[in-house]
Amino acid sequence: VEEGDTIQNLGTINITNDNNYWASILAGCNLNVDTLVLNFNITGHQWHFFGFPFQFKIADIATSGKFVIYEYDGQARAQKDTTGWKKLPASQEYLYPGHGYIFQFNFNGEGTFSIKLHKPNFCQLAEFINLLIYPATKPNNQSWNYVSNPLLAYYDINDLNYTGPITVWDPATSNYRSLRAGDDEYFLSPYEAFFLQNEKVSDDFALFFNKD
Repeated sequence: VEEGDTIQNLGTINITNDNNYWASILAGCNLNVDTLVLNFNITGHQWHFFGFPFQFKIADIATSGKFVIYEYDGQARAQKDTTGWKKLPASQEYLYPGHGYIFQFNFNGEGTFSIKLHKPNFCQLAEFINLLIYPATKPNNQSWNYVSNPLLAYYDINDLNYTGPITVWDPATSNYRSLRAGDDEYFLSPYEAFFLQNEKVSDDFALFFNKD
């Protein structure tokens, strides 16, 4: 992949990611790819916090192990004072860009999974993610959204149009970490899912990622 606005027509791009290093692609409408293969090296029997920039079928996840996927239900947390995690229904076929998910694989030690995307449309990488409102009697349960970096590149939280707390999962400590734009320096990695709270009282709010 070359820098600039020149139209590039490529066959297959393979990129490999693990918990320490995440490959980036800085591209827009100028990049045409026949096949994009995303490869992930991960540890089994641990939760991995992922999101993806493109829609794809769950059945297209290739791996030698078995896995489960959970999503976050902010409305359930607001109304029922629960953690909000729920297993994806068996009827769900797709994972969606900008959404956050957690995965766990049954590898004994290290393992891999991959996703093969045919003719991904880099023009349609999301720039806006709607943050929903979930009223709650307890303020700490209100309007939590679990989303993900919709781009294939690192993104500075200080460039977001959001100044509230951001919560990420830190694999090094196996615990959550709270951040705030303006106070902390942090770059969301590609495929990183994270929590934030819609601080609006009555209106939905769109989180903006500048692709330029």
